[in-house]
Amino acid sequence: MVEWPAKNKAGGLFWINISVKRATLGGKDVILAVMRDVTERKKLDEELRESAKYLDMMGGAIIVTDANANVVKVNKAFSVLWGYAPNEIRGKPVFMLFPERELPKHKNKMGLAIKTSGLINFEIVALTKGKKQTSVSASGTYIKDEKGEPLNFIALFKDITESKKVHDELSKSKGELEVKLSQLERFSKVSIGRELRMVELKKKLRERENRVRELEAQLKVTEEKTKKSVDV
Repeated sequence: MVEWPAKNKAGGLFWINISVKRATLGGKDVILAVMRDVTERKKLDEELRESAKYLDMMGGAIIVTDANANVVKVNKAFSVLWGYAPNEIRGKPVFMLFPERELPKHKNKMGLAIKTSGLINFEIVALTKGKKQTSVSASGTYIKDEKGEPLNFIALFKDITESKKVHDELSKSKGELEVKLSQLERFSKVSIGRELRMVELKKKLRERENRVRELEAQLKVTEEKTKKSVDV
């Protein structure tokens, strides 16, 4: 398989991909050649080479795939995040960079990017070379040719493991706080109920004490009257 510049009828230059193989046709050995116009891909490859230094300046891992979801370009941040050298991943399916359970989500987002021709933002789990699973945010879009057919998918990935950890801890803390507040509220209600019962009980005790004093006073008066009547 080779790529070669060709010239059309109008004299314009374009690139072709030529695949050659031996075959038998009508009992004779022949050579079959299949040619495919790859001008757009060559143009994009050149643009990617020119923009490589800018990709390395981006604040995240960049992955560029072809229309068949095979990796054609990555930047230095990709190697840091995933652990693969560029030559280890180039030409490989991009889906090998994610756990199997995440593939439906990833494929769905890529399909959505084709339909909308816009930037798609989502979160996904990355699978590194060392089989470590890392939470990442992703922003991706498709580049299309002059006919509107998808050429490349370009995505920016950022490691959000720490922020997810903080978010999860914050959610856990909020949940624990809500439980504590609920318990405190119930305790307060119980305490207030006890205090109200204590107030009521003290009130009744004071009333009884007053009644006892009244009865003692009445008894004293009665005893004095009885004593006087006896004396008489």
